[in-house]
Amino acid sequence: MEFDIEKFEGGAFEGKRSPKEFEYSEVMACGAAPAVVDWDAGYDSEEDLGFKLKHENQGGSGSCVAQTASKVGEGINFVETGQLEDFSARRIYSNIFLSGGGAFTEEAAKWAVNKGFIYEKTVPSYFPDGSSPTEDFMREKVPLTELELAIEKVFASKLYFWCRNIDEVASAILNYKFVIMSATGENPGWKTGDLIPPVNEKWGHAFVGKAFKRKNNPNTNTIMKAIKIHNSWSESWGYNGDGWLYENYFEAGQVHFSLALIDKENLKTMGTNIKLVKTANNTAVYLTGIGDEKFHPILTGKIALDLFGKSWEEMNIEIVESIPEEKIGYLIGGIVS
Repeated sequence: MEFDIEKFEGGAFEGKRSPKEFEYSEVMACGAAPAVVDWDAGYDSEEDLGFKLKHENQGGSGSCVAQTASKVGEGINFVETGQLEDFSARRIYSNIFLSGGGAFTEEAAKWAVNKGFIYEKTVPSYFPDGSSPTEDFMREKVPLTELELAIEKVFASKLYFWCRNIDEVASAILNYKFVIMSATGENPGWKTGDLIPPVNEKWGHAFVGKAFKRKNNPNTNTIMKAIKIHNSWSESWGYNGDGWLYENYFEAGQVHFSLALIDKENLKTMGTNIKLVKTANNTAVYLTGIGDEKFHPILTGKIALDLFGKSWEEMNIEIVESIPEEKIGYLIGGIVS
């Protein structure tokens, strides 16, 4: 079923931001992520990981924020476990929706931090015949058993970082693979997958950032930096469900949220091979010994405290001569056990 953009009235709202968590600029500043990415070479998370996120159809609901968060959760889980699970958007939306429809984008990130994700089969986001949901359907809560709540918590304990510009978003995609994003828009600028900044803000919409490159913007016939987005308007929209958000959209100030999620759970269950290392000339601390022969950057002492229950000062950090670039893995805050 095609998504009817003419009936779309919005679903993502900026809202009042919570006290500062982590800025992605801090990730780059400490050397744990590249401050500059290769826009000409580009990067595509799905191509790198060898799987495709499913394109959903939010239908007549304003559930784009929850649709986006659930897809980012699926991507993060695949990075950690190699398993592609289907997570429920309805579980999130039914707990964060606004009275007029839609949700605050950050509330989905908070839900991921405080609750986690549950399987789609446990809380279906679509009608039994597979048709797209209505607003009332997505608002209806499905109670979970104690076991289901425990399963949901396995996928919880996320941190999120604020990405403030297109270069930070690209760096976050390179490191975290998938980013929660939202922007303001209007129907004429979203008729195709090459997005045009709104002249008059009509609505807010959330989507997943999952790739980047420098490409020609057919609307301006200009080469620009661009972020590939994963939408929830079915595969009939854009480029088989995907679109391109160009540099001019950011410059117009119409991208209002970009949040990178990571896990920070259960590292201490991984055994005695885990160790922390750093080089003498780099402030970044790396975790290794989790079985993949990679060195995974950890950002700050606060994350270490969340992971291990110890401060930097209480932990043994081994100084090594060098860490081969090809051995550096994804930025990490934990492993889902």
